[in-house]
Amino acid sequence: MANPYFDEVYPVTEPERFNISQYGLPIFRPDSILTADQLNLLFGFLLSQEQYTRTRLIGVGIVCGLRPSLNGTNTITVSTGCGVTSEGDLLSLDATTAYDRFSEYAHADHPYQPFTAVNGLRLWELFPRGFTPDTNSQRVLTTLDQFATTTALALSTMVVLLYLESVVKSGDKCTGVACDAKGRVVQNQLRVLLVRRADANALIATGLRQAAAACTRLPVLTVARVRLDNRPYDQSLQRFQRFLQSAAGRLGAGLRDAYALINEVDPVGISSMTAPTTALQTVTQTISRNANCQYVYDWLKDLHDAYNEFREATCHWLVQCMPPADAFPKHLLAGELVTEPGHCQPQFRHAWVQSPAVSSAANARRKALWLYRRLLSMIELFKVPDTRFESFSIKGRATVTTLISLKITPDRYRKSAVDQRAMPFYYQPTMRVLWSYERAKHCRTAYIHSYHLPEPALPEIQNPFAYAIETYPFYRIEGFVGAGVLTTLSEVLAQRRTHNLAFDVLALRVDTDQLLVTQEKPFDFTDLTIDFDDILSQIHCHEAEANTKITPLAVVLPMAPAVFTKILTGYELLVKRLEVQRLAQCILSKLPLLRKLKETYEKRKAAFESNLTFGPFLSNHPGLEHGAGVPQGGTFVLVYKDPAVSKKDGRQRKGGESVVIADFYLPYRCCGAGNGVQFVLPEPPPTLEMPETFCLGAPKAKITVSPNTGSFDSPLVTKTGRTFFFNPTAVGTHTLTYSVPDRPPVFVDVQVLPLPKATFITEKTGKNKFLFHYKSANASKLIFDYGDGSQPETIEINANPNGQRSHQFSLRDDGSGQFEVKLTATNGNCDQAEPFSERIVFEKIIKPSLAVDPVVCFDDKNQLEAKGSPPGGTYSSSTGLIIDPGNGKWRPNLSGEHKITYTLDSGEEEAKSVFVLPDSFEIKDIVTDVGKPSDFTIVILTPPDGFTYKWEFGQKQPGYSLLEPADVKRAGRSGVAYVFKNIKFSTNDEIRLSILDDKGKRKCAFIIQVFPK
Repeated sequence: MANPYFDEVYPVTEPERFNISQYGLPIFRPDSILTADQLNLLFGFLLSQEQYTRTRLIGVGIVCGLRPSLNGTNTITVSTGCGVTSEGDLLSLDATTAYDRFSEYAHADHPYQPFTAVNGLRLWELFPRGFTPDTNSQRVLTTLDQFATTTALALSTMVVLLYLESVVKSGDKCTGVACDAKGRVVQNQLRVLLVRRADANALIATGLRQAAAACTRLPVLTVARVRLDNRPYDQSLQRFQRFLQSAAGRLGAGLRDAYALINEVDPVGISSMTAPTTALQTVTQTISRNANCQYVYDWLKDLHDAYNEFREATCHWLVQCMPPADAFPKHLLAGELVTEPGHCQPQFRHAWVQSPAVSSAANARRKALWLYRRLLSMIELFKVPDTRFESFSIKGRATVTTLISLKITPDRYRKSAVDQRAMPFYYQPTMRVLWSYERAKHCRTAYIHSYHLPEPALPEIQNPFAYAIETYPFYRIEGFVGAGVLTTLSEVLAQRRTHNLAFDVLALRVDTDQLLVTQEKPFDFTDLTIDFDDILSQIHCHEAEANTKITPLAVVLPMAPAVFTKILTGYELLVKRLEVQRLAQCILSKLPLLRKLKETYEKRKAAFESNLTFGPFLSNHPGLEHGAGVPQGGTFVLVYKDPAVSKKDGRQRKGGESVVIADFYLPYRCCGAGNGVQFVLPEPPPTLEMPETFCLGAPKAKITVSPNTGSFDSPLVTKTGRTFFFNPTAVGTHTLTYSVPDRPPVFVDVQVLPLPKATFITEKTGKNKFLFHYKSANASKLIFDYGDGSQPETIEINANPNGQRSHQFSLRDDGSGQFEVKLTATNGNCDQAEPFSERIVFEKIIKPSLAVDPVVCFDDKNQLEAKGSPPGGTYSSSTGLIIDPGNGKWRPNLSGEHKITYTLDSGEEEAKSVFVLPDSFEIKDIVTDVGKPSDFTIVILTPPDGFTYKWEFGQKQPGYSLLEPADVKRAGRSGVAYVFKNIKFSTNDEIRLSILDDKGKRKCAFIIQVFPK
């Protein structure tokens, strides 16, 4: 312990420092002499035991009172109260005390580790009203109304701190030979101090502060109620889906805020909320698009309830075993003078943390963290099971399908805590062990009611309705969404009858044109029936009075209106022909009454049918709610719609049983009489499955129907044995009607598409390039396959079915190639019977050759000849040489580099370069005096690659030197300048230039200068 008494008696540097876990107590004997060590050991033992008793068996923090307040008169009041520091010191104020003066407290004079650990810590001591300072004190006391002026800080921003100052002082001085006070004294004094909020935040452990404030600072999360109205179901569903996504967003934001707060309480035991909240949004957006969106609503309500239970648990989790002794060993933060807006509790106050030995909620923190982990698991393990069926055949009759996934489970519902309810079916079975803290703690999770049974399942869990169910006011009904309404109704009614459960069942259609699932004898309106039968009996009596035979009038109220009108009109014409006019008038006078009763009957029937449609029913019963079940004594409401046209692999399926898309409940019995609602479960429409599109002339296709006792009304449908076939022999959209006696007919639209067609003509636009002009009919897309290995080209046909495409073929090295170009037309479903094709042939290309001397000497008299093959080509030059186009003869009378081309009729050509060696020179600065040294420059055309210039003089001149030639420009052509030094010429000497090839052989020779005698 960090107690000055122990530091004084057992210095830190000594190995004998007092350790409560290792001690020995002396046994005193009469007349024994007590040593200081023995007395100190005994006192230390008793002190440590007293402090440990407080901190480990009772608690730490402020027990009660010690609440500071700032008065309007610039005084501070601290109420009476007490608290225990983390070291076990008991601090108390015996009376409520008002403080009106202050002085800066020099904590550096009394080293205290928590104070020295805070950089820049400033403290001010408060003094009570009427305090008289010691005459020896040097401290200056100032009234609190000068606090802001003196410190530049507002009193409203300060926090009150109680500090037990422990100072070791020397004992009294000894005089003479006797001295009773030979030791030192540990003096304790309670100081009431002020500290800035930033410093108070550093003095209080973050985890303790957040734990104390968690219950009040955790956000309160609530889920709004979905209010339905009489809009059409599809519009209500869209509203509902938008509501779910918004609610999930608010919940995710609240959970992230909660994590940020409680993570500071226990960062080790708390898992991050990032992944679960992301999963929450993703799952909500995905599942809310289908019929299982109603379970997303239940799930969000579960999560809100589970969060609120966790939040409530944090109000009781200030329980700690073995609190750290160095947390606040000698001080207690009492709280800020003015609490921040929005906080009902001080944020800088050492709350009372109980020991598990005296707490009624010893496991409160463990339970709170467990509830947090349950919240994460409820997000992770959410999964709506598939609706499952089981089929079996009855010999000689039919195949029966049962809904094996539907199950009714007793539940205490939302009035109870989450762990007291039945676990919904949209959680995976592994959620069972995390559903209830108390049952998990006592290994009783097998007793949780759930759609998913544990293995092995106890009898009272496997068959709960065989036992007492008075404490379960709600019945969860799950596992049927997407199943047929008649199948679902049959199963619900069967289980209700088997378990003897008290609730009604009702089925509502989404649209008024759907098959109606009604109560038994729904249109037996007694008053109308009595009147109708009475009038009809009178007519029959008059019929008997007629002399001529007359067919009795055969009409009833439930008859179809069109049939009723047709029969009554025909009967009226027949009566008008009776010979006895008086009798005819008696009968005719009663027919309008029958018509009026029939109209009234149809109006009542329409009103009754309308009430079994979702929108109008909701107007009459606004208390409709979804709860994945029904309360005891309520009405379970199913909502169904016609099955959507399903399309797979080009086939469509229509008809069949309407499917359940949602369920609701009313908290009362509705719309029935007697012990419950009795249903007439009509036969569903027949099912029909066949391809939705055909190509004209395609093979006949089988039509799958159930049952196969009906008939089609189209000549395109034929029947072989018991199998129907569709024959696509006429282009257009055909509506097929399949009728089965005593069942609603099924209508299906089938489209027969014409066969597309396309052709093209070719136009050569280059050596290896063609233009294709195409025409098409009944096509949406054309595909060109050029047959040269390139990717086929697809052409989308928009408004213009005709057009053109250009393609460049890849030929062999010799220019030859053969390609089968194919054009296929399609309209998305049908392809051209045979692709239109044409063969493109490229003949082998003959390459010309040309033979010509690449370097020749200048000659303006004689002709040279270029030889090209194969014969028949044309010679030409683009650089000024004159050449005969027919025989290739030309004269090398133009020096420099030239090009001769030989071209065949096919356009292929061969070109060669010819260099005509120089014909002229320019001599600069030559001295013509014979026998005298001379310097001069000769400028001449630059020699071609591989050729060199050789200079010769009439006599050897060992004294001359040839400088490096320099490039110059001469007559627009590149030239080179040769500079000669110290040349002596004799009579009849000459300057000769020889041009040598790369082998040193002379190609041409010229005499440049001749010196006369």
